[in-house]
Amino acid sequence: MQISTRSHDYLVDTLELRGDLQCLNTVFTDPNIVKVSLSIRSSQTETLSKFKTGPLQGFT
Repeated sequence: MQISTRSHDYLVDTLELRGDLQCLNTVFTDPNIVKVSLSIRSSQTETLSKFKTGPLQGFT
């Protein structure tokens, strides 16, 4: 997952930290904080096409 502030960008390994992600609930449920999401499908399709490969089973 990518998280950005006005001054920093972060990449979060959600599988590694899955037991500790509840600390983000406050941010994700605050209506005053802008959240932007994108469809992984469009990003995934472009990446897979670029490298001429397909998704691993279970990662579609």
